[in-house]
Amino acid sequence: MNRNGEIIIIEDNEEDRNVLEYVFEKLSYPNRRAYSRMERQH
Repeated sequence: MNRNGEIIIIEDNEEDRNVLEYVFEKLSYPNRRAYSRMERQH
């Protein structure tokens, strides 16, 4: 596993994304993060 690779996060909630980003920054994770949203089907 490549520990320096990109981290892909699928999260719909903007607040949760902000919390995750805060945690990654506090832990000094250098990895690039890519956020995506799941499309909801009705």
